[in-house]
Amino acid sequence: MRKFKITVDGEVYEVEVEEVRENKSSGGAISASQPVVSKV
Repeated sequence: MRKFKITVDGEVYEVEVEEVRENKSSGGAISASQPVVSKV
């Protein structure tokens, strides 16, 4: 999990991003997680 601070229209947000790498032996299953955003 990586954390970033981003600014959108003057508002600062802290965003957590999960890096997902495809494993060739996993059968190609894809799962999506909900984004986590908190206003700083």
